Amino acid sequence: RDLSVRMSRDMGAGWERLIQVCSGPSAYSDLVQLSDRLLGVMYETGDKKPTERIVFEVFDLKDTK
Repeated sequence: RDLSVRMSRDMGAGWERLIQVCSGPSAYSDLVQLSDRLLGVMYETGDKKPTERIVFEVFDLKDTK
């Protein structure tokens, strides 16, 4: 539920949320770096169950905090 991409700048001691990918049910996800600025996220989501469909979205890191 509420799938987010998080990043650590201190070797895993702390984590900040960069992007909320999906609000609502979500399941398996996979992340790929497409370029210096672009991330691709593939994940399962749905209206009632988290496994109703598979989605692929691209996010630009310049649009994050």
